[in-house]
Amino acid sequence: MQNLDLLEEWHLRYGERSVAFRDIQKDRGAVYEELLKDGAWDGHYAGWVLRRLLGKNVGGYRLFRADVRGQYRVLKSGGQTSFDDVGG
Repeated sequence: MQNLDLLEEWHLRYGERSVAFRDIQKDRGAVYEELLKDGAWDGHYAGWVLRRLLGKNVGGYRLFRADVRGQYRVLKSGGQTSFDDVGG
């Protein structure tokens, strides 16, 4: 899995809005596919993947925890929100 691919797909699908795992599972799109472990959904594994990416700048994208527990969002550098304006 490529971290940049995951963040690009996330931003393409969800924009900068907060997303929970249940939304990703329901959509069954590219983000869901990127978070599968050996072809099956494992919430612990998906959480581990996302925790590794939290706050890191990967190709101009950065993953943040949302204010709501269990939700994440991806921001793109140069978007309306600066990385500096968002806590992680």
